[in-house]
Amino acid sequence: LMTSIARAAWTYDSSAQVLENEDWTIASAALKTAGGKNYLKVSGPIARKAESTSTTIDLTGAAAVANASYIELWASVGTELGVKRFIAPDVTYLRENTTFSGNTTIEEIELSPDVTTFGHNVFNGTTALKTLRPRVFPSLTTLGQGAFQESAVEGDFEFPAITQLNLQNVFLKAQNITSLKFDSLTEAKQNYTFCGMTSLTNFYAPNAVRMSTIAFYHSNYSAFPCAKLETVTLSANATSIPQFHYCAALKSLTPTEFPLLTSSQ
Repeated sequence: LMTSIARAAWTYDSSAQVLENEDWTIASAALKTAGGKNYLKVSGPIARKAESTSTTIDLTGAAAVANASYIELWASVGTELGVKRFIAPDVTYLRENTTFSGNTTIEEIELSPDVTTFGHNVFNGTTALKTLRPRVFPSLTTLGQGAFQESAVEGDFEFPAITQLNLQNVFLKAQNITSLKFDSLTEAKQNYTFCGMTSLTNFYAPNAVRMSTIAFYHSNYSAFPCAKLETVTLSANATSIPQFHYCAALKSLTPTEFPLLTSSQ
């Protein structure tokens, strides 16, 4: 005997611009076109239906029912909704200063592997968040200021397409992330970008030539040193590299020589 749980199907009212299923109503879901593709710009608000006790928003199928290829999420998924799981395999854009910022109930988020943008503070203060999928974001080109600041998200993450992190606090006190890999990163010039990452063991950015000297450490966050950091890989052409104060576990810094170095402490 096999049983299955049917996913609540979405409907889309194009004239009212409303997405709806048996648990949720999402207003201001406008069908737009860019680059020859339809997409849904979902601005919200999001509201749970009175008879529902669901703590999961699963947007699987929402794009298809609106004849859209992907979803841009501009709506706030706030603590007041009580959502623990947010499943959205078609969401490729998270707007700054809304989405999940400050949400203290969300535990699991799944997004499209084709996501391109994490705006400012999108996961800032998500203190219950443990699982973010995928772990590799091959199309992500924008990481906003404070995007992961004080998030509880766990694991190893890869951002192959990010070339610059020139905004502050992107990963500040993201204390459960254990590895960061940036294949294309060349610059991280702003302060505090990786300060307070107390579980970080590996940092890989073989093309990084300019990094703030206080990217990993500042006295303001001396109580949260990157004490577990073991391996760091930067570019041999680096002209500035971070301080590694109190990185007591650091065993490998690659390369071992920086002939162009002009700034570090």
